[in-house]
Amino acid sequence: MLGGCAHRPGPAAVESVLHADREFSARAAAVGVRAAFVEYAAPDALLFGAGAGPIRGTEAIGESFAGFGSAVLSWAPEAAEVAASGELAYTWGGYTYTADGKASTATKHGAALAVFARRTSDSGH
Repeated sequence: MLGGCAHRPGPAAVESVLHADREFSARAAAVGVRAAFVEYAAPDALLFGAGAGPIRGTEAIGESFAGFGSAVLSWAPEAAEVAASGELAYTWGGYTYTADGKASTATKHGAALAVFARRTSDSGH
């Protein structure tokens, strides 16, 4: 019952989070997954992957992609939710991983979830 009374952020807040995640994916395509995660992840970020995790912190996350080679990881958020306060949001959608740019036999698909937090000391992403 209380949930129905809470203020919900408008479509602009949701679109802002979706836009940020799309920019992150585009940046990964442009500079590589490792560089994009190091650039976008918060210093205390957590990364979970199949059979691994949590990987804690920007440096460790970057290291986890050290052997990525020419593999391609792309994702597209399908939806987002934003907390009433606007300080926490998440996106979800699908990802495609193609190992070393090989044919579709080396391609995997899965689900992705990204959590965004606004902090008073944030100066970037």
